[in-house]
Amino acid sequence: MMKIDEHLAASIDWAEERLRSGAEPPWTYYRLMQLKEAALELMAGLQSVSPTDHSPRSEAPEDDARLHGANIDRIDVARRRRDTEKPLLPT
Repeated sequence: MMKIDEHLAASIDWAEERLRSGAEPPWTYYRLMQLKEAALELMAGLQSVSPTDHSPRSEAPEDDARLHGANIDRIDVARRRRDTEKPLLPT
């Protein structure tokens, strides 16, 4: 399975190959350049924020996940509308 940076590199290579071929219509040149530039910017962004082994997120306790979900109601249960609350209508 390819990682995101491998997909981005493959996209850059594909765009460069199409640009070198010279067989593309003029409007495609602009779009291929945009694709290449966007992929390069994404790769640079991914490299600048890649997680490290010493990040606080990787050292968080496992019990922390239970605490976050303690106050969450079940989302698969339909809620009843309160009859006392009437929706606001435009006047």
